[in-house]
Amino acid sequence: MVATNAVLHHREASAHARRVTDLAPHPHRADREAAVHVLLAQSSLIASPFIAIRLLLGSALRALMFLLGKDFNASGDEVKAVLSVALHPKRLAESRHRIHQTSTEPVSVVNSLRPRLAWQLRQTFEALIGIASTSESAATLSVSAGETGPTDGESDYLDVSSSGLLKRILWRPSVIMVLSLMVFAIIATHALWWGDGVLQGGVLLPTPDGATDLWDMYTQGWHDVGPGSSTPAPPYLLTLFAASAAFLGKSALVVQIVMLLGLAFAGWAAYFTLRGVIVSKPVRVWAAVMYAVLPSVTGAMTAGRLGTVIAAIAFPFAVRSCVRLATSTASVRRAAGTALLLSILIAAIPLFWLIALIFALALGITSWRRDAQGSKRLLKRLAIAIIGPVILLAPWSLQWFVQPVRCLIGSAEHNLSDPDLSPISVFLVHPGGPGMTPVWITAGLVVAGLLALLRRDRSMQIALAVGLSIVGLMFAILQTIVMVTPPGATDAIRPWPGPATLVWGAGLILAAALGADGLRQTMGGASFSLEQPLAVVVTVIAVLTPLGSAVLWLPTAADELQKAPASAVPAFVAADSVGPQAPRTLMLRQAGAGQVLYTLLNGPGAVLGDADMAPPGDVWLPLDADVAALASGRGGSEIAHLSGYGVRYISLVRGTSTDLIPILDGEPGLRRLSSEAGEVLWGIDGVTSRARLITDGVATELDVVGGTPEFMAAVGVGTTPYLDQKIAAATTERQLVVGELANSKWNAVAIDQATGEETSLEPVTLQGALNWSQAFVVPKDAVHVRVTFSQTMRSLWMWLQLIVFIVLVVLALPARRVDEIDPDVEGSGFPAEAVRHE
Repeated sequence: MVATNAVLHHREASAHARRVTDLAPHPHRADREAAVHVLLAQSSLIASPFIAIRLLLGSALRALMFLLGKDFNASGDEVKAVLSVALHPKRLAESRHRIHQTSTEPVSVVNSLRPRLAWQLRQTFEALIGIASTSESAATLSVSAGETGPTDGESDYLDVSSSGLLKRILWRPSVIMVLSLMVFAIIATHALWWGDGVLQGGVLLPTPDGATDLWDMYTQGWHDVGPGSSTPAPPYLLTLFAASAAFLGKSALVVQIVMLLGLAFAGWAAYFTLRGVIVSKPVRVWAAVMYAVLPSVTGAMTAGRLGTVIAAIAFPFAVRSCVRLATSTASVRRAAGTALLLSILIAAIPLFWLIALIFALALGITSWRRDAQGSKRLLKRLAIAIIGPVILLAPWSLQWFVQPVRCLIGSAEHNLSDPDLSPISVFLVHPGGPGMTPVWITAGLVVAGLLALLRRDRSMQIALAVGLSIVGLMFAILQTIVMVTPPGATDAIRPWPGPATLVWGAGLILAAALGADGLRQTMGGASFSLEQPLAVVVTVIAVLTPLGSAVLWLPTAADELQKAPASAVPAFVAADSVGPQAPRTLMLRQAGAGQVLYTLLNGPGAVLGDADMAPPGDVWLPLDADVAALASGRGGSEIAHLSGYGVRYISLVRGTSTDLIPILDGEPGLRRLSSEAGEVLWGIDGVTSRARLITDGVATELDVVGGTPEFMAAVGVGTTPYLDQKIAAATTERQLVVGELANSKWNAVAIDQATGEETSLEPVTLQGALNWSQAFVVPKDAVHVRVTFSQTMRSLWMWLQLIVFIVLVVLALPARRVDEIDPDVEGSGFPAEAVRHE
């Protein structure tokens, strides 16, 4: 068979959808099938099975990529091409036979012509670096001006720039800025990078070692917090779980990096998202550095407010996406991407959903009044962006509507707030709390942001930035006025206005940057007036503001955080707490005259997320009375009540006043176990296991399944099953006390030893000190009982989240687009004068 060059040319063109041919109705499928067939036919007998597996996996991955790129035809062609080769082994065998009969050279002679893996990885790395450093030209390969014509294949492996890749990367303003911020952050927190233990302190609880622990905490329907809780886990645990995948599951390392380098990441996020908005690179650098050292960011790092640090990194991306969503060219893809970004932001700080809702309502109402018919597309996109995160984060997000106070409080970040914070401090971008610089240091930022309104040629953009900041200021001032009772607490507190102040400061920075961008050229051709010296003074103050903030924050950067063991109790208590009976520990701390604070501890110590999963506040009222009686030394029934909660140990926290020691020493039923380095430990006599079996008023200790000691230390006592134990028969009915807060999802069954038949046990409410716990009636002849907590509803919510997430990701992904130059089209390819006959 003779094939001319024209036929070959048209065959190649048809594979790229530039020719229509009756011989191949599906050119992509035919091209892929031919490629797979040729590669397998040319491979050696030993290598062919491995090549076949690689091609199969590669085709599956390519089909998935086509599917995500919404190119369903190409995805189907990819699968059908591989199947066609696999289902016709006879054709492949015939091809291999012909090649074996006619080949004069081995296939290895062409291996050197294929692009090496190192070169492909380098191209990918350069593209990613270009995107991360906001370089407009780094996404494509640069071409040296010294190339005057075609070169041989070896030139492809030469350095594409005379200065070298490393030098080109390091000399970019964004890289210099981020590296400088990282060095500064490392210097400020140098004492926290080394040493044994886990990063903790302030409002930051120790992080479990493994990412799977975070996943288990998030997927559990019942949480081992206090006397037990069914409060949904906060979704920022899922964000940390995903980030931990890049660090081989080291979740504690991820939290340490985010907390200690948070300002550097926030600065990079601000610089990256300002591309295309601020032309001047010095202005962009100033805006990014100013954003990185905002008191909300540095204060959050000092106090261990992980949610605010995550929000500071995600906020610039969410704002940029929201602004693009409001344009007339925005699509459903943009709305889905915005919903995903807002989900990350809202998972850390719920307040941002209220801010996004306010702007969506304002934009929707304005658009509707202007053009009711034409605004439907915009309203549809806004609905996806606002409602999408609520559904994706359910059931955690549904608590906002039942308890709106959760939006003001945030993710357990209300501790360490300043009760005497004034609205003036918030106006000067200071939310109060640890790690604050003097309030006057950011006055220059406020002045620069508000004076930017005087620039007329960018009045609309600056007004929008100031409008955003004012919304944040309103919420920040509100949080300095109101007193709220956090879920899981009984006392009212003042919320920390850090996230709202972050919005206020970010809006001022954006307004000031918009006002300064191009100001030199604008004023250069204008006649002299008062505006020129005023602009110089404001510029000098604005430049000095981030420098002053950084220098003044440096001495206080590590005041609250520390590296310490995750366990808050002695080693033998920690070992007992993850044992078969899983006893609890009551931690006492005297906060002042007549005030005692306590924590009901499960396992060795509290872990990240526990504060967000606490049970309702009224659950603690009986314990409040017992602890008050214990601290008063009245010698009543409080010890019996505490043992009913499974409390086996009472610990006086190190550094607490010693006034409580003689009181507890004289308490009947308590015995001192140890006293070391200011930490005193007592033990409670009697039955102190969580689960117990009561027969004729006499309690017997039962063991819980719990899980492995590592699982119980990080996640808590497992509930599938919670208890699975054989018991002795009795002459009367008994009561099985679970030792966990009563909930309708607890189930208990009696198992027949002979047949294995399960009989459900009837729940019962006990009287007296155990009325808080879930309990069941056990028949007198039952000898094997099992207790579980139903995970059905939690599983359904997880499936809903997965479906919504997949839908949003698929909608947010760009559709596959192929832009190829057709050499047959006039004006494409080489110019006519460059082609000549030899």
